[in-house]
Amino acid sequence: MLTWKRELARRLKSAEASESLAVARSFLSEPDLRLVSGHSHKVRASEALTLWKARFEISAAITHQPIDGAKLLIEKLVALDPDAELEQFPLTGSQRAGSLFFEAVDGGFVGAVVVDRLEAEAQATA
Repeated sequence: MLTWKRELARRLKSAEASESLAVARSFLSEPDLRLVSGHSHKVRASEALTLWKARFEISAAITHQPIDGAKLLIEKLVALDPDAELEQFPLTGSQRAGSLFFEAVDGGFVGAVVVDRLEAEAQATA
């Protein structure tokens, strides 16, 4: 197992059981998953909230493409200090693409968002 994948799995072990955690673990179990840029990115909670609220609304109103975990992530982000720094891990595989979010200070799991790549491609060509 790759070092980054082991580290993410380790962080998820201490996370509280939730639907979001189930999404993250399922996504992380994909065999061909890769870290998009080779490293995580730092983002403020308020920035992530603005982005994912917009994506969630677009998904619901226009594309009708579900984003697993988006609603739960938004709920968690609303509860965080807007200036809290998060670590985002953008991941992609042959079946799905998404991101896992952790608090930068303590590594606590915040949430995961995942889309089915095949469904997204079908929507784009329809």
